[in-house]
Amino acid sequence: MEYGILVIRVGYADVHGLRPVQDNLNPLPEEDTLPSIERLRERTNEEKHQPNEIEIRWDAIACLQTDSALKVVLDDGQIFIGKIACIEDGNIVIKEEKVLESKAFGFDEIVAINPSPPPPEVTYKTIIDIAGSVTGGNTHSKAAYLSTQFGIKSKRHWFQVSATYNYGETEGVMDTRNAWNTLHYSFFTSEKVYSYAQTLFESDDFQGLNLRTSEGVGIGYQFYDTSTKKFFVEGGISNLNEDYKNQDDNRSSSLRGSIGFEFWLLDKKLKLFHLDEMYYTLAEDHPYYAKA
Repeated sequence: MEYGILVIRVGYADVHGLRPVQDNLNPLPEEDTLPSIERLRERTNEEKHQPNEIEIRWDAIACLQTDSALKVVLDDGQIFIGKIACIEDGNIVIKEEKVLESKAFGFDEIVAINPSPPPPEVTYKTIIDIAGSVTGGNTHSKAAYLSTQFGIKSKRHWFQVSATYNYGETEGVMDTRNAWNTLHYSFFTSEKVYSYAQTLFESDDFQGLNLRTSEGVGIGYQFYDTSTKKFFVEGGISNLNEDYKNQDDNRSSSLRGSIGFEFWLLDKKLKLFHLDEMYYTLAEDHPYYAKA
């Protein structure tokens, strides 16, 4: 059989009458609510063991019926909306209420019943982090931190803006003040592979850095991009320009690499994340520059 798994996503609607071919399969109680039934060719590791799904072998289902109108999608692309009734094992009929007609077809022609809506074409992400600290005792200090991220992503395009500001003082004397900002655009040539263009602006008063800028292009690969895990790597070339207060400026071409990941753990109670960028230049005094 072309498809081998019946996936039931629990949530709403009245679907019952799943009659298993094998007696040792427990029938579902009528009060259970089942919003979405889909047939899949295969399941990836990402899709297995979802807490709101019941998985039954497709060839173990003889028939089904519903008390409410549902959307039925066939393997030839036809879509019907109506109540489902079982006329015999392996065959069902859909009673379309609006046109007062019934359509009969084989159970193995079904691709999905009341399928889940497709994911949005464009997604938005905004993160704002604010932190601060005040300490007293032998040493008095204050610190503040602000970070913002904004992203827009579609199937082909991915645009990101991020900015961070740090400030600190000890005994009333400022000893930390730095900021950086990045702009990043990616164009996906396939589901996993993309080309990118990025720019970086950074300043640090206590490193004598007036402004560091970087503009570059390169290639990236996206291993995962789901609600629970994200992982990507990038590599390319960049033009690095560093303007210092009390030392010679640095202008050079560089190789750029970046790694980023986010993983939700413990049923989305703990988030593990990391993002870094590294630049390698031919400058003898400081060939490496990295930020995380």
